[in-house]
Amino acid sequence: MKRTIVATMLVALAFMLCGPAYAALQTSSMDAVKMEVENRDALLTGDLDKSQKKLKKTFTQVLKSFAKESQSQKTDAKLIKGIVAKLAKALPADKVMQDLLHEGMDAFHAEILAGLTDVNRGLNVLDDTNKKKGSAIKARDKAQADCDAAAAATDAKLRAGLMKKAQAKVTGAAKSAMKAYKKGGLTTHEEAFLSKNPEGYKDATSCTVCHTDAADHIKATGHWNWEGLSENVEGHEGHQHGKTDLINNFCIAIPSNEPRCTQCHIGIGWSNKSFDHEDASNIDCLICHDTTGTYAKQPKTAGAPDPELDLNPIAQAVGTPTRANCGKCHFFAGGGDNVKHGDLAAAIADTTREYDVHMGTDGGDFSCQRCHTSFEHGISGQNLHSRNEGEVSCIGCHGDSPHDGELMNEHVERIACQTCHIPAFSRQSPTKMEWYWDEAGQDVDPIPVDQYGKETYNKLKGRFVWGMNVRPELRWYDGQWKRVMINVNDQYTELPAVLAEPTADIDTPGAKLYPFKKMIGKQAADQNNQTLLVPHLFGMGPGPNPYWAVFDWDLALAEGAAYAGQTYTGDYEFIDTVMYLSVNHEVAPASQALSCNACHSGGIDFTALGYSGDPRDD
Repeated sequence: MKRTIVATMLVALAFMLCGPAYAALQTSSMDAVKMEVENRDALLTGDLDKSQKKLKKTFTQVLKSFAKESQSQKTDAKLIKGIVAKLAKALPADKVMQDLLHEGMDAFHAEILAGLTDVNRGLNVLDDTNKKKGSAIKARDKAQADCDAAAAATDAKLRAGLMKKAQAKVTGAAKSAMKAYKKGGLTTHEEAFLSKNPEGYKDATSCTVCHTDAADHIKATGHWNWEGLSENVEGHEGHQHGKTDLINNFCIAIPSNEPRCTQCHIGIGWSNKSFDHEDASNIDCLICHDTTGTYAKQPKTAGAPDPELDLNPIAQAVGTPTRANCGKCHFFAGGGDNVKHGDLAAAIADTTREYDVHMGTDGGDFSCQRCHTSFEHGISGQNLHSRNEGEVSCIGCHGDSPHDGELMNEHVERIACQTCHIPAFSRQSPTKMEWYWDEAGQDVDPIPVDQYGKETYNKLKGRFVWGMNVRPELRWYDGQWKRVMINVNDQYTELPAVLAEPTADIDTPGAKLYPFKKMIGKQAADQNNQTLLVPHLFGMGPGPNPYWAVFDWDLALAEGAAYAGQTYTGDYEFIDTVMYLSVNHEVAPASQALSCNACHSGGIDFTALGYSGDPRDD
């Protein structure tokens, strides 16, 4: 947020304080003094006595000061100090001149205070988490104190000196405020917004009128494109892949189902292949930057905002994304709270350290951005979705020797921190562990409910199995993945078909044991060419037969495959699939971390991980 009106205001202030060369004083506050001196100087002609000559000399020096080239308010303050000192000394009892001097300084003092007001306006839009805000406030307070001292002074010479000092302090406060501003953390920009959008919020262009670089930055991100260079997909490095062509065993795939899937896109209107990723007006700034808690997308509309909302106050009150902003999509991925990931439930938005030591409000109280750092709207930690915009790792903060004991630190070489410190996931909200599409389409009454209070059947989607307090699966991981992608590697040769898994093994250099959620599914495939198929589930764009409307798999698969460019022979079957999802949240307190015996007394199948047996016994 470097191009808001507040930024313009601060830049203008800096320009005023340290601007280019200017003929004579920049301020007009002392014009009356100058005019009085010029008039009195013009009267001092002819045969002058000693005192008149001395006064004439003073006037000449003062007028030279008025004529000197000024480069900034700082120079003005220096020149005014000299002018006042000379006149106060030469005419100490001249009430007219003394009044003019104070009136001029009153006006100049107001100009200095205007700069301080701008500093305050800049500070007022900064979040309290801004690391530079505190020092900027201290600089502002010192400037205010000096301004107050200058205002209280009655002696003209003393006051001019104090004003010069005050001006310097305001300059310093402005520089501190600008440093804080560049650090980020804006909470509101109502005044700035209205000044540029007097007719109110229209779309993202109402934001980019000030944030001129933001659209270009966003258009280069994974959050916007849902694809990028697949650096972490083994065998497909340097190719463009991502959510747009990945196949999973939740709602299968995006193509032909865009209006429903893009409910969680940071854009508006991605309903089919013709969506214009270059049109900045399609960006949804509010979904990430709303601070009111009222913004919402209308379901099933390709991400359009709820038409009942007044977007103006929401747009005026934007700020740094919160957990709730991120969670609107990430908590509800897969169609409901904690459905997909298992370690990202809505509960994490406001919880305790007992549930997550980092996110708990009585613990670290982290924002998402504390770990998922960003640069030009690119957000680190998205490697699973093929686009790498920066890595997130525990050792980035905790180092590679986080324990007091040498033996525990030796484990860090081959075991990820998450493996011991996330002993279970879905500790507050159930997550889907199994999804059977082959059973969809039945009229079941009553709908069965499991021990967690979750429905285990849905006519649209089939049968589910939910889990809570699930111990993760352990796999070797070095950052590389196998992913199944439409028309790339969507054929299978064995069952279950693996849709996503880490590719490392015990012998892979740099690999560590990490925790994963293992998701089991049963989904449609072409029986003849053994290709995982994309079903048309939602919306009428690709054809009139979405499964969720007509409940005919043959028609839905034919339309989905045609839309995605797949070959469908007309014969389908349901096959077993499996995929792994990384587990990184719900970090438990250290007291709940896995003990030695949790792994070394039969808790782990070490042979399945490539060991000859329990390595403790070696």
